[in-house]
Amino acid sequence: MDLNTRGAEQVQAALAAGPSPEAKDDLMFLATLFHVYQPLLQALRDYHSVRAEEGGRDPHDLLRAARQNAQEAAIRASRAFPQPVDPVMGEIRSLRTFPRQLAEAIGSWEKAE
Repeated sequence: MDLNTRGAEQVQAALAAGPSPEAKDDLMFLATLFHVYQPLLQALRDYHSVRAEEGGRDPHDLLRAARQNAQEAAIRASRAFPQPVDPVMGEIRSLRTFPRQLAEAIGSWEKAE
């Protein structure tokens, strides 16, 4: 998660440095990826902390935070990449699919407890 934050900061610094027009689109794409990934990484951290019975917080709070962050990642992915063209579960399609599936799995787990 910290690595994602540092990567996002580096991309922002590169954008602020006045990149060439050819590089600017790629940097903007990377900035978007970092933005979408952040809540997904937080969701995965909290989800796996509960599964491993660690984290120092109430497991119900961790699950709720994980579900909310997974939902936020799904929303960000849908907004950032509304019509992905990668036909075979590429990175963008995965970002549009897996956060929603994680949120649903967490919701089912919460109901079972």
